[in-house]
Amino acid sequence: MRVVYATDGGAAALDAGRLLELLADPARVQVTAASVVADGLPELRHLSAVVRSDEARRRSADEAVDRAVEQLGSAGFEVDGAVQDGRPAATLIALAGEVDAQLI
Repeated sequence: MRVVYATDGGAAALDAGRLLELLADPARVQVTAASVVADGLPELRHLSAVVRSDEARRRSADEAVDRAVEQLGSAGFEVDGAVQDGRPAATLIALAGEVDAQLI
């Protein structure tokens, strides 16, 4: 089974990663840790994330994915990482299709 684990490095994403570790069998689950650098006009509640420079947002996404790959790899999962640009929901759904994931 392939899982796309979406992370922005925040507390909720870290909790989701720990839950994945607890519930999934590393021998049967491969993980793609992914973060999306949002483009386009943000929703008002996400405006503060866009105020940062593109470079800062990219660096933050890279760091979040690197941490997730390290965390899940240490737990025995086969894990790769992906950082993409786009609208987060649509980009994650497209990525899930590309890697043939059964769960996001």
